[in-house]
Amino acid sequence: MNKIFKVVIAILISIILLWALIFFIDYIRVSKANTNETDVDTSNCKELTRVIMVNEKLYYDTGKESTMDLRCGVMDGKITSTVPENEIPTENNQANFEGNYSYQYGTKNTIEVLIDDKWYVFETKEDNSFYGKVIGATASYIIVEPNENEEIRKSADKISIALGQYNDAIYEVGTNIKVTYDGNIMESYPVQIKATKIELKSAGEFEIRFYDKHPQTDTKIYKVIDKTETDLYDYSVYTYDGHVNILINDQEISLRDALLENKITMEEIISKANEDLKAKNITGDTYNDGGSMIYKYNNYTIIKCHTESGSRDVYIGSKDMTINDLEIY
Repeated sequence: MNKIFKVVIAILISIILLWALIFFIDYIRVSKANTNETDVDTSNCKELTRVIMVNEKLYYDTGKESTMDLRCGVMDGKITSTVPENEIPTENNQANFEGNYSYQYGTKNTIEVLIDDKWYVFETKEDNSFYGKVIGATASYIIVEPNENEEIRKSADKISIALGQYNDAIYEVGTNIKVTYDGNIMESYPVQIKATKIELKSAGEFEIRFYDKHPQTDTKIYKVIDKTETDLYDYSVYTYDGHVNILINDQEISLRDALLENKITMEEIISKANEDLKAKNITGDTYNDGGSMIYKYNNYTIIKCHTESGSRDVYIGSKDMTINDLEIY
């Protein structure tokens, strides 16, 4: 009888120990789960770096002070509006930190901001893109020669690009294009890259020719293209107090025909204006209306609207044109 009793006791003890082990394992599992749920992941809670939008580009604070000793006393622009520090600016001359600080254009892809009597360097994050000309084309790939001033030209003067999803486009020899790629360059000859975007570009060189009077109307503001008549633009294009032709490859055509026939794009015109402004070949400024830009050439002016009311229209007009002359609502 004692023997049976001892066996029963041993079995009961074993069952109790087993249940205790199961309970302990479950307790550890629940505790770990609760810990994972309540632990705060601080990897994405780091304060966003200071950012400014200028000329449709975001410039990020590098944390470095400028080493430039001599500089022009004229400012290129200043911060006119702000967003919370954890947000990204969406308008020109907008920042995610307080202060109406002024800035000047720096070296390539930088601006320098005067903050508390010190100049700080802000830099754009370059995308991997370049401009070039198609020098060979098949149904499955193209060979592109980068323009002389492109950084990728230091790696190769000929680049092979598999068309893949872009094989429904026609890239004739001599076509100017902009290529955005994933950043990798495969060593071969020609070198190979994987394009993420291929854009047709009208011409490497073009010239705007402004004439004082428009041949078809006496009104000062003339609509060249309405945004409703083409899917190329979500804004309208106007001339003011004159008309505009474009000279491409020694051929002069109207701005309207050049845009509709994709011989030139407004993006190219504005991009060139930004380059001319950065190189100080022209003068320009930003309006305190949300970020409209004015580019003043010797005999004509370009205004790219970016108003708080939502206007994004473009005006090309006389050298004395200002935003106050335009019918912007």
